[in-house]
Amino acid sequence: MEMLVGRWAPVVPTHDGGYLDLQEYFSSPAYLDGIQSIHKEHRRRVAYMKPTIDDDTEDDATGDARAQKKVEAAARRKAKAADLRAENKKYFERLSGVKSVTDTTPQDEAMWANRNTIAAQSRERKKAEAALIAKENAELAERVKNAVSLTDDDIGDEAAGLARSKLAAESEARREAEAEELARENAALGMRMAAVKAVTDDDIGDEAAGMARAEMVVQSEERREAEEDRLAKENAAYDERVASVKATVDDGDGIQS
Repeated sequence: MEMLVGRWAPVVPTHDGGYLDLQEYFSSPAYLDGIQSIHKEHRRRVAYMKPTIDDDTEDDATGDARAQKKVEAAARRKAKAADLRAENKKYFERLSGVKSVTDTTPQDEAMWANRNTIAAQSRERKKAEAALIAKENAELAERVKNAVSLTDDDIGDEAAGLARSKLAAESEARREAEAEELARENAALGMRMAAVKAVTDDDIGDEAAGMARAEMVVQSEERREAEEDRLAKENAAYDERVASVKATVDDGDGIQS
């Protein structure tokens, strides 16, 4: 069929020599009604159509074989269960006929006759052991109570202690003498300062009194440093002597260690 395309819509020639507008034809009520009728008939035929696939195997050789195997499997399971019940029955019959050979009544044996004797002997041993332990503990407590420590921690009656006491006394005497000297110097300085008349010059560092005061401060600082060095050396010597002292301890056993 020849189709001609016009300016506005495609057209096809008809059998009577004319032309048919396709757009007008496809949108006409007659064409739409015909299409709906075709679809309706198709749906009706599909609804009444029977399947041609045979999904039921019970009516052929495969179904027969399957049914036969099912029967055979059920028979095997039934026979196996019967055999198991028979075996269980025989087992429990043998079990009920077994007599216990475990002797749970020792009263008729020699061991039971000696049980009371053994128990009495055990009680006596425990009582004797407890008494012995109590006695030993009491003796140990008494020894500890009466023990006299022989650790000589007082060096005041020895050469090191006497030397230390002497050094301490000498150091104390020097400190007192230095304190008295410093007090006298301070008093003299105060008297001199009291006699000085103020001339608006409150800086005595460039005067005789200020220079003397600075000199005394330096001397006092030097004396303190010397005293500290001497005390440090004395303490170090004392600690060394104490570290070399060997202690003797008597714990009451007659052996000093």
